[in-house]
Amino acid sequence: MEESIIDAPLSRVLAVAKATSLEDTIQQEGSLPRVTGTFMLTPGAFEPAGARRITCLSDGSTLVEQILVRREEASPAEFRYVVWNYSTRQARPIEYGVGRFVHTQLRDGRTLVRWTYGFQLRRNRWPGFFGAFGDFLFRKFFLERQYAQMMRDTLSASKAAVERPRPRGQAAR
Repeated sequence: MEESIIDAPLSRVLAVAKATSLEDTIQQEGSLPRVTGTFMLTPGAFEPAGARRITCLSDGSTLVEQILVRREEASPAEFRYVVWNYSTRQARPIEYGVGRFVHTQLRDGRTLVRWTYGFQLRRNRWPGFFGAFGDFLFRKFFLERQYAQMMRDTLSASKAAVERPRPRGQAAR
């Protein structure tokens, strides 16, 4: 789990998140490939529960995402999604991942953002075939290093985007 406190109300945080493409949202400068584009698999925008898209990565690989829950009407707001069909080399051991953002309006007007991620490893591949020990290896050498850094960088960039001063005359949301 990674978290960030943003100096803005929940409505502004959600509006900026909704207006920012995945390519601009995910911050990746390490060994993981970055997002280069998305293509809808279901009609409409990637907004309601059930919406699916293919995400293209800089190494030529892809993955599929589907929204499980999107609730923005009240605090805490929740966005939960599942990712599968990873084709990038680093993710070959992963069967699927579930991500969850919870945005909570704090009493002082700021917003707490918590991002959690969980993965199910393929049990017929390394390190998954080691069972619990393989899960431990995956967590220690991938999740707590490369993936956690990507999550922290993404939350930091999102915080900066929301807190960036708006041009004169542009209303706060």
